[in-house]
Amino acid sequence: MGANFVNSICEKMGPIFEKLLNARAGLKILTNYCIERKTLVKFEIPVEKMDYKGICFLILDISGKEVAYRILEAYRFA
Repeated sequence: MGANFVNSICEKMGPIFEKLLNARAGLKILTNYCIERKTLVKFEIPVEKMDYKGICFLILDISGKEVAYRILEAYRFA
């Protein structure tokens, strides 16, 4: 339960820190660091279907190409 609480705070604070630091938060997650658990997944999603429109503190409108780029960016970081 503590990890979920911290994760929720990170998600909500991300846009605030982005504004304060004039930067983009890449990942706003906390992990339980279970290195022994591994999963392999293979799937395909057409990039044009990955457009994102959501509301947090700001209205976001992100192209499918940018969503795909950010997924790869997160993968390389992790």
